[in-house]
Amino acid sequence: MKNSRLLLSLLTLGAVYSTSLQAQPASATFRPALVDAFSSTYTYSGTGDLSLGRFDFSASGRVPLQAGMVLIPGLAYSHTTLDTSAGVPLPGSVQELSLSLGVRGALAQKWVYLVALRPGFYGQKLVGDSFNAPLFLATFYRQSATLTWTFGITANSFNDKPVMPVIGVQWKFAPDWQFDVGFPRTGVSFKVDSNL
Repeated sequence: MKNSRLLLSLLTLGAVYSTSLQAQPASATFRPALVDAFSSTYTYSGTGDLSLGRFDFSASGRVPLQAGMVLIPGLAYSHTTLDTSAGVPLPGSVQELSLSLGVRGALAQKWVYLVALRPGFYGQKLVGDSFNAPLFLATFYRQSATLTWTFGITANSFNDKPVMPVIGVQWKFAPDWQFDVGFPRTGVSFKVDSNL
């Protein structure tokens, strides 16, 4: 059960962290919308010691609260199936059904904060003992138009270490390229065009 909770915590932290990196300070991001972001994906890995199938759906909006402060409400569902070798202590599947309650605002010209609470059910079954409310507190320092630093902490009662630090950097090293380093998300992305 600890391994499944750790896996679920990492998946959830990844979702919260990736949302926070997309919420960088820019005047264009502070706009009202009923649904500002929508995402649905399906992933499947081939056979091996660990095969993975994952479906997820999320929707979120942005609601201005006052000058420089935005409420970010959302809803998410995911279902991950795992096919492992015999003896591997992981469950056959894990699920998430959660709300996202975030507040983002400006601290100073180059500093933005984010408080994100994600109450919901995380586990093999979406029942009472799978309820959790992971918390993410972060500040983002926009050093330049191409470089943003992230500093924060996460709190998650399902983890062996319920409070963990977070540090990361987002570097747009070319017009269509972006490099992200940090826990739990590290990678390089390429924008094919403005519509994709």
